[in-house]
Amino acid sequence: MKSLTHLFLDYNEFEGGIPKTFSGLCNLKKLSLPVNNLNRQLLEFFHNLTGYANQSIEVLNLDWNQIMGSIPDLTTFLSLRELGLHHNHLNGTIFDNLGKQSKLERLYLGHNSFEGFISEAHFSELTKLKYLDLSNTSLVFNFSSDWLERLYLGHNSFEGFISEAHFSELTKLKYLDLSNTSLVFNFSSDWVPPFHD
Repeated sequence: MKSLTHLFLDYNEFEGGIPKTFSGLCNLKKLSLPVNNLNRQLLEFFHNLTGYANQSIEVLNLDWNQIMGSIPDLTTFLSLRELGLHHNHLNGTIFDNLGKQSKLERLYLGHNSFEGFISEAHFSELTKLKYLDLSNTSLVFNFSSDWLERLYLGHNSFEGFISEAHFSELTKLKYLDLSNTSLVFNFSSDWVPPFHD
């Protein structure tokens, strides 16, 4: 099993966590476990991958489970490019422990109970981040990260006015979701979004 590079266990009825033996999968690049009944603390999942797997793993998908707790320190996961934690029972703040993942390209954290304020400073080292899903959380945002291509912020408690000035620096954005918020939009009639085709 040490030669295993991709492990897909999607759409099963696994409960609990993942075994500590997973840490010995020294060539593991992708671990996919969405749509199960995993229900341990998130810290335990990362602890049980620490050993060899944390140095090689590039994609970790734990979407659509019942995982609890806050996001732990991930600095030992040196190769992580994609992290999926969508639709779980996570809480707390986010970018204190994610802000140094310089290789991260895709981050799916929507439909959790995260709280706090997120500014551009939290993204200063996430220069490769292209896809960001923070939909249906209780976060407050203030940033204009010009490297993002997909931004999912729907179903949040946003209030206030938003105009074309807010999008002027999002020059690489291809997809934007601000559905089901309390924002008031104010655009001039001749405004053309700067988003790519």
